[in-house]
Amino acid sequence: MFKHWYLIASVVCFALGAYVWKIGSKITPASLAASQLERSSSTKFGSVIVEVGKEKILRDDVEWEYQLLTHGITDASNLTPIPNLGSKIHSELGPLRRSILESLIERKLLYAMVRRDEGFDGTNAARYSDCLTEWQKAGTALPPEVSGSRARERLKSRLCERSIVEQYLSEIVYKEAVVTESEITEYFKSRVEVLGVSEQIVIRQIVVADETTAKKVSNQTTSSNFSDMARQYSITPEGKSGGRLGPFGKHKMPTFFEAAFAMKKGQISTVLKSNYGYHIMIVDERIAEHNQSFDEARPAIHKKLLTEKKEAAYRDWVELALVAISVKAPSALW
Repeated sequence: MFKHWYLIASVVCFALGAYVWKIGSKITPASLAASQLERSSSTKFGSVIVEVGKEKILRDDVEWEYQLLTHGITDASNLTPIPNLGSKIHSELGPLRRSILESLIERKLLYAMVRRDEGFDGTNAARYSDCLTEWQKAGTALPPEVSGSRARERLKSRLCERSIVEQYLSEIVYKEAVVTESEITEYFKSRVEVLGVSEQIVIRQIVVADETTAKKVSNQTTSSNFSDMARQYSITPEGKSGGRLGPFGKHKMPTFFEAAFAMKKGQISTVLKSNYGYHIMIVDERIAEHNQSFDEARPAIHKKLLTEKKEAAYRDWVELALVAISVKAPSALW
């Protein structure tokens, strides 16, 4: 299961920005081709669906990723399987092909745009080391239905094209996306009255793998030795630093943490079971609802403004790519 979803994340999802709509929602040959693919399964394998510059996207390319995504989707061993729809599954998931095609068009378009920039050393072999390493690892996890030499080549092109585009975004497109202190200050001043924080708590926890150990540790743990017990027994990363988590508000963590909000400061919980193991918690600190200070709000404001600037830069780059690189579908599709 882990390998399968790892592949879905690394091969299909191309989360450079939420702007596939720049291609898919416009009335272009590309969007028409996507619509055609969604409506009909009659397009022959090996046929060209869309041409992006000099690159051709085949129906086979879309179908390979579709099969990869839908492989084992009704497997009862999954934690959250969908109902077994039988023969209906492909009609129910039909729009997925359109999304896959739009994602392919986006990646091919932006990769072609990168290759046009002679000032970017996109042919440097060192730039491909990470994606090739990822390719070697992910290739061994391909389900039998979508494996083989051609499948591995598809996998390599997707991983490496994505990697090169991401490097270009980081080094070139986002280079001017800088947030100044004055911008952060102005944002804070204009919204200070709504930058409130609800009640939060800071806890420490000990997490162990089995109930017997949990009961043993619980019986030996006090408020004074809690941190030491966390360092000794806890199997989670924060255990090394005494088990500290937070501050966090209600509904910001997995549900079983909600029990801590009913506890008093210094109170130790009973043993609580979750999908992660067996937990013992103590409330270290309670923080009352309050308006954020500038220092509290600054990291979130900086992140928000930086994200907005990167999104704007990405939109502009996609617009340039749509003008510079032809995207067309063969007339035989209509």
